[in-house]
Amino acid sequence: MPTTAPFESLHLVRARGVPPRRRYSHRVGPTVLFDALSIFFRAHHALPPMNTSRGEPTSALYGFCSLFLKIVRERNPAGLAFAVDAPEKTFRHGRYEAYKATRGAPPEGLYEQLERLEQFWSSLELPVYRVPGFEADDILATLARKLREAELPTLVVSGDRDLLQLARGSVEVLFTGARGKEAVVYDCHKVTARFGEAWLAGPCGWFFSNARFRRPRRILRWVKGQTC
Repeated sequence: MPTTAPFESLHLVRARGVPPRRRYSHRVGPTVLFDALSIFFRAHHALPPMNTSRGEPTSALYGFCSLFLKIVRERNPAGLAFAVDAPEKTFRHGRYEAYKATRGAPPEGLYEQLERLEQFWSSLELPVYRVPGFEADDILATLARKLREAELPTLVVSGDRDLLQLARGSVEVLFTGARGKEAVVYDCHKVTARFGEAWLAGPCGWFFSNARFRRPRRILRWVKGQTC
């Protein structure tokens, strides 16, 4: 489950360096927060292999940029930011040594595209948040909480179901979905209607390995205490 990262320097981001808004659109959209690597990896698996004339792989980069530009065009965001995992181990590794130990190495060709992705972010001059010891999920949870407390419309974009937990109040989550499926926007009510009372206990099962959450009834009592 995403935790609140212990840093208070986060500011409410505003868009800079993005394509101009359509002149006929006067409605300012939500602040959009991107779970950057989740989207990037999902694009790699969703699209067929693509390469430049020099043989440089581009499929993940193409998918990421296409989604980003689509959201900017359609949502007319008031602010934009990316959250990225830092390379260091997180506090979860200290609590559970085998955390993500079974995760394999990234597919071949992704490292080259990651360098290009960094160049893309740099060209936009938008905030890219990395916090040593924490995951992108934690950063997004912190940003979403700050924006929700300010009662500002917010859209979290991710291919990770864990982040559906953030859908409450003024915060919605755009789940990019599996290959061949349409993306779905979830608010708190849609999440509970779709996944029921166990919507926190399911995708975040690793969190409940903590001793006080090992019994299913205790898990559900805790979930019921969470409000939209």
